[in-house]
Amino acid sequence: MENKFKTFEYEEVLHANAPKNEVFDLLCPRREYDWIPHWECEILHSKSGFNEKGCVFVTENLWENTPAVWYTSDFDKENGFIRFVIFTSGLFILDYTIRVNNTGTSSSTLEFKQVFRSVSKEGNIVVGNLTGELLSKRIKPLEKMLNDYLAK
Repeated sequence: MENKFKTFEYEEVLHANAPKNEVFDLLCPRREYDWIPHWECEILHSKSGFNEKGCVFVTENLWENTPAVWYTSDFDKENGFIRFVIFTSGLFILDYTIRVNNTGTSSSTLEFKQVFRSVSKEGNIVVGNLTGELLSKRIKPLEKMLNDYLAK
């Protein structure tokens, strides 16, 4: 059977001037208000009020003002791993993972991997137009925002 929908995969590594345990806690819909100036979300489900397995939140600004529902499907603080499954209505599903690794006593890396899968003809257009350069322009600024926050 031929797959009529498009897939696009993207990876980026960011560097943080703090160890994994400090960085990982900031990868949370509530804590991102602290360090991402344009961040906005509404948490729909969370036992703790912070990110955890089963957390559900909505953003309006993931893609061209299309609401996106984020589901935290994996949350492993000890191993520095988070997986989100993100649903954008009628366009695509995004499998979004972040792995944080220590690179020294006061530094770490954040390995971002995104797999976009279109779910419609309109989604094929969006996913078909994705490039590494376009996604890097969205992800790379997080490195400066994160390190500016950590320096305070």
